[in-house]
Amino acid sequence: MKSLSQLAGQLGWYFSTVMLGLTIHGFLVLPALFTVVTRRLPFRFIFNLAEACTTAFGTGSSNATLPVSMKCLEEKNHVDTRVSKFMMPIGATINMDGTALYEAVAALFIAQVRNVQLSLGQILAVSVTATMASIGAAGIPQAGLVTMVMVLDTVGLDSKDVTIILALPFWGKYPSYQSGIETGTPRLVARCSDDCTMGQISVVVIGILRDRFRTTVNVIGDALGAGIVDHLSKGELARMTENAEELSDVEEHLMQPVGNKDNMALT
Repeated sequence: MKSLSQLAGQLGWYFSTVMLGLTIHGFLVLPALFTVVTRRLPFRFIFNLAEACTTAFGTGSSNATLPVSMKCLEEKNHVDTRVSKFMMPIGATINMDGTALYEAVAALFIAQVRNVQLSLGQILAVSVTATMASIGAAGIPQAGLVTMVMVLDTVGLDSKDVTIILALPFWGKYPSYQSGIETGTPRLVARCSDDCTMGQISVVVIGILRDRFRTTVNVIGDALGAGIVDHLSKGELARMTENAEELSDVEEHLMQPVGNKDNMALT
């Protein structure tokens, strides 16, 4: 039990590092990039995403949040519908900033737990691999655990070490959680309340919060990216709208009956 307490303490520092990194990236780096490109303050834009952020935190899924994110962009931030419908599905699939950050930090943490010294080249390899692996991660809860294996293999760490960041010594007893189905989490906590320590339950809660906050950062990144594209494409979108209106007028004229065309010509 002493080793479990030590691991819980290390996981606390790991959790704090991930949360700090996500906070800096989601609320400093991305908004700064938005401001540099659009010359607008990002506060109102992000505030209008409150409903999408709440949904992302509650579901832990970028895909499930997609309709709400598009609604916030179009109705509150006045992003062109064509941009939101094109950018947001792509972002929910490949733009996983939070997942990439989490996987890189997790790989470094596992290496420290195993007393493996990583060189600068290996650390850079972890960063690149985590970024590429996050692109292939599905927008569903705990999807990053699958691609985490690729990141660990990059530096020669055992793929089984991914269980360190889960810290669930009751795997095998509770296959409902082992499968990664989030609906099994309440049942897990309820069933293990008699024979699990508070530290074990805390680790489960920390893992859930980490995953939900990571998803929230992913959604914010998708939305800010759509806002940047909308700003850069305003001129082109205006020309496309004008051309579409002209084409619609021509089609409407061509669809008129022949008699009406002759009468219009005589007048």
